[in-house]
Amino acid sequence: MKALLIGGTGPTGRFLINGLLERGYEVAMLNRGGRDDSHIPAEVERIKADPHFKESLAPALEGRQFDVVVGAYGRIKIVSDVVAPLTERLITIGGMAIFRGFADPKSVFPTGCTVPLSETTPLLRSPQDHVFGYKMLQAEQHVMSHHGKDCNVSHFRYPLIYGAGQVMPIRFWWFIQRCLDKRRRVALPDGGLTIISHGYAENMARAVLLGVDKPENAAGKIYNCADQRQFTLAQLGEVLYEAMGEEIEIVSIPDAVASHARVLQVFNDEDFHRMFDIFSLQHDLGYRDIVDPIDGLRQTVRWYQENPPADSLAEEVRAQYAIEDALITLQDEALEKMTRLDHNEPEYFHGYAHPKKMGETRDHRGR
Repeated sequence: MKALLIGGTGPTGRFLINGLLERGYEVAMLNRGGRDDSHIPAEVERIKADPHFKESLAPALEGRQFDVVVGAYGRIKIVSDVVAPLTERLITIGGMAIFRGFADPKSVFPTGCTVPLSETTPLLRSPQDHVFGYKMLQAEQHVMSHHGKDCNVSHFRYPLIYGAGQVMPIRFWWFIQRCLDKRRRVALPDGGLTIISHGYAENMARAVLLGVDKPENAAGKIYNCADQRQFTLAQLGEVLYEAMGEEIEIVSIPDAVASHARVLQVFNDEDFHRMFDIFSLQHDLGYRDIVDPIDGLRQTVRWYQENPPADSLAEEVRAQYAIEDALITLQDEALEKMTRLDHNEPEYFHGYAHPKKMGETRDHRGR
């Protein structure tokens, strides 16, 4: 059996390749050749081509046939057109921004995209909804048009991926740099209660490999992917700090003024949930997290400690400390004033009937 992975050097690549090898496939990896991964065995064939362009991809695969192709990189519209005639099974990987309200929360009512986002959530209608997201949606739809005509097709939507090899570390390094600089108090918008779906690289590769294992179940379907266990931004910070042997104290700041934390949101925008519903993935393919996300976060921290990003990223994070400190000071002052108000907090009571003995016509509160 022969398998082709388009991509391979990103966070999920090594797990996809080793998973295919374990399943008995002879594996080839196609990408631009800009970098390799020492975790990928030498036996894996390296094909150098650019999957963003048909003029590069088609000649590189001319005359080849594969039992399964996983398109994890490049323009999947072009990838599908080139490889659909060359394989019986095509799996492509895309992203999250195809839902209405995802990129522009104020474009829907009530404000903010559906929570959680299922495969049946309304999708973008036109480029006016969001230009980039609509292009992603068109590519996804074009890929699926090959199903039943050229080959068996499935599409997997990745969340934000974390793990070794992630070259876009800002959402994690935002916390890690603060921890390294001994900044215990961290200001987060709305107390850091936002949930944005993440997926540990090994877990997300597992999701895709289940599509390889169960082609009949996954035939013609699109799946949202994410870890089963998700975290708020505050919980994410708590785990990252704990992994570095420190404790974090969250200071809640109104999102409207939380400019220093804007990079923690999708598209650096306002503070809204973006959470995937993964019921279909679990029901159809039996997906379960094979790595506890807390362990995945800890492993990610260790990898970043051993492979820190460029100094420029540290300076980018530190450039926000002054405004963060000013916001924390103002919040402390406001909170102190608010605590001095004449608060009258209601006492909680059980709202339903709770009779003390059988036969009573009125409950414990005389109702």
